[in-house]
Amino acid sequence: MRNFIFEQVSDINDDYPYLAIYMNEIFENNPFMEISINNETCELQFVLYKNDNNIQITAEEWELIYQEGQTFFIKTIKNAQFY
Repeated sequence: MRNFIFEQVSDINDDYPYLAIYMNEIFENNPFMEISINNETCELQFVLYKNDNNIQITAEEWELIYQEGQTFFIKTIKNAQFY
């Protein structure tokens, strides 16, 4: 399994932060996707960024990304309730 880097990013234009996801071998300086929370529906969403390389991930890697998204969603919504 490859190493992924999950970086939480805050954006003044969004109600919630998002996770930028980097793949060490290919996109060490640029994320290939983000996990965010839709401002209108409060649903978790996965956004794949368009780039010059095809991205291939295994089912195990997708499960890791999905689980990280679920954890991020729960923590972010819980934190938002305090404000």
